[in-house]
Amino acid sequence: MLDYEGEGGREMNRIGRVEMACLVLVCCLVSGVAASRGEPADHLLITEICVTPTPAEFVEIYNPTDSPIDLTDYYLCDAIYSLDQDYINLVDCTYTPWSSDFLAQFPDGEIIAPGEALWMCIDADSAASYYPEIDPDFELHPDVVPDEVPNMIDPGIDYCQQIDPWIGTSAYMLSNGAEVMILYHWDGEGDLIRDVDIAQWGDISAQINVYKTGLAKDGPDPDTFSTFYLDDTPVGDQDYIASSGHSAGESWQRLGVDEGAEVLSGGNGVTGHDETSEDLSNTWIEAESTPGDFYAGAPILLTLYVGGEEDSSHITDHTPLISWAYDDPGSVPQAFYEVEVGTDDEWSVAEMWDPDSVASPDTFTTYAGASLEDGETYYARARASNGTDWSDWAETMFHMNAVPTAPALLSPPDGGQTLDLTPTLVVLNADDVEGDPLTYTFEVYSDSLLSGLVDSATEIAEGVDSTSWEVTETLTWGEEYWWRARADDGYEPGIWMATASFTVGEPGISEQPEEREVSTAFFLAQSLPNPMRSNTAISYGVPGDGRPVGAAGSGGRPGCSHVTLSIYNLAGQLVRRLVDAKEEPGIKRIVWDGRDGQGTMVSSGVYFYRLTVGEQDATRRLVVLK
Repeated sequence: MLDYEGEGGREMNRIGRVEMACLVLVCCLVSGVAASRGEPADHLLITEICVTPTPAEFVEIYNPTDSPIDLTDYYLCDAIYSLDQDYINLVDCTYTPWSSDFLAQFPDGEIIAPGEALWMCIDADSAASYYPEIDPDFELHPDVVPDEVPNMIDPGIDYCQQIDPWIGTSAYMLSNGAEVMILYHWDGEGDLIRDVDIAQWGDISAQINVYKTGLAKDGPDPDTFSTFYLDDTPVGDQDYIASSGHSAGESWQRLGVDEGAEVLSGGNGVTGHDETSEDLSNTWIEAESTPGDFYAGAPILLTLYVGGEEDSSHITDHTPLISWAYDDPGSVPQAFYEVEVGTDDEWSVAEMWDPDSVASPDTFTTYAGASLEDGETYYARARASNGTDWSDWAETMFHMNAVPTAPALLSPPDGGQTLDLTPTLVVLNADDVEGDPLTYTFEVYSDSLLSGLVDSATEIAEGVDSTSWEVTETLTWGEEYWWRARADDGYEPGIWMATASFTVGEPGISEQPEEREVSTAFFLAQSLPNPMRSNTAISYGVPGDGRPVGAAGSGGRPGCSHVTLSIYNLAGQLVRRLVDAKEEPGIKRIVWDGRDGQGTMVSSGVYFYRLTVGEQDATRRLVVLK
C-alpha cells in the first residue's frame, strides 16, 4: 500500500542580503554572469568544491543560519548514476556503491556553529601538501596510520551492517567530467531522506542528475507503507555549475548565501525547497581555493529608526533613541558601529553629532549631540562592522515636532463676570506650523495658584476659529475661579495660555436671586488678537429690558434688543456688518475673518469696529497685519 506525503516545508522569510567583495563581483561580470541575489538560505549549504588535482579534492559546507546545527543525522555523498538515485537507498540498505563513489555520515554530536565553515578532504596527509597551513575538519579515507583529523562515518558498516565500505576506497575521487555533490538529512527512521543542498557539474548527457519524482521508499519505521517523493525539477531544466572541470589551484565557490532562483516550496528539501531547481551557473563561480574560509559578505543594516518608530516625522524627545536592525550573511555578530547626525544629506560634515566608532554589539544608541530644535528637520545615518567589513551607511530623515502655540482668551474676559453656574469657556484656536489636527484641554481652579482643581476636560475637538467647552461642575455663586487651556497636536501638548479669572454673579449681589434679573451691563471688549493676521474675536455685552426672567409679560425670556456690530476703515466707510439682528441679553462673541462684505481679504491697516445696542454704542480700534 502507498500513501503520498503532503507538501510540507516553509517559505524563507528573512530579508535577502549578501554584498560580495568587489573582486568577486568583477570576476562574475567579466565572465558574463550576473550575480544572482535571492533570499538567504535557511539551511546548511555546500559552499566550495575542489575536483582537481585529485589529492587536493575537498568539499566545504557552511552554516548561514543564526543557530548552531547538530550534524548527527547529516550525510554527504556523490552517489548518483544513470538516474538510479542510489543515495536514497540508505533507508532500506539497498545502496550499492560504485568504486569511485562515497556515502558518508558526520560523526554523532558534531556541531557547526552559525557562520562556521567545515571542509572535508579525501585524505588529510595528501591535502596537507596542498593546504599546509589549513587543517581539514574531516577526511573520507580511513587512516592507515591514525592522525588528528577525524574520519567521517561509514553508514554501510554502522547502520546497514554491511562489510563493503561505502566510503574511503582507494579509487574514490570527484569526477571532473560529470559529478554531483549531495548534502542531505535522514533521521534514521523515516521513509524519505531530505535534500539539504545539491551541486552538480560536467557533461549533462552523463545523467548524473538528482531526480526522485515518482520514486517511493519504505524506511525502518514500524509501518509497512511506502512514501512517494515529491517532484524534483525535470532533468532537462536543471542547471550546472560548469560544463567541465576548473583549473588547478582553484575551486568552485558560492557567490553568497542565497540560492538564486531556487523554488522555495513544494520540494524534497529539508525546509521544503526544491534543491534541484537552483540556477547554479549564476550562484557559483571559479576562484582561488580557500578551504574552510567561506566569505558570506559584508553586513547590512536592514532598518534605521530615530525615536524607535518607523514614522520619524514628529520626534518629541530631544535626546531620541537611534536604533537599527543588523544582519550579517555569515551570521557574524556586530562588533562596531558608527552613528552621525547632520542638517542635510550631503554628509560633507556631520554638523549635529559625529562621535567615534563604538565597539559594541548594541544596535541602538541615545543621541548626545547638539541641541535639536523644534520644527527643524535633521538627517541620521549609521553603519556597522562584523569585525572585518563595514556595512554601507543606512540613512534616514527625522523632523522635530513643533508644539502648538498657546490659544488666546476670548470669553469670559479676564476678570469679568458670568451669570451662568456652568459657564462656557471660549479660546481663539492655537496655531500648529505642521498643520496637525488639534484637540484642547481646559482646566478650572478655585485659586490663583492652580492647586484646587474644580473641573477639567481633555481631547475637546477644535472648532472653526475658536474652541469652547461648557463647565460640567456647578460653580458657586459669588465665587471667583481661575482657568486655562492648551492645545495638543496628538504628539505632545502645547503651551498653556495665560491664566484668566472670572466671577460667577454680579457685583454687589452676594447671593443668587431666586428670580434673577438679566444683567443690563453693556460693553465692547478689545478684539483678540490685536493686531490680527487671519482672524480676531470680538466680545460684547447685550443688556436686557429690566424684566426678570419668568416675570409677567416676559414670556419666560428676557427682553431682546436690536444689535449691530460693524467694521469701518479709516475713511469711515463700511467694510462689513458682522451683526444686524435682535439678540437676547448676555455676553456675546463673534469672529471676524478679515474679509469685507464681498468676501475679499482686507489689506493691512487700522480699522474700527462699532457696537450699537438700542440707544447705546461704543467704538474700538483694531489693526490688521498681513
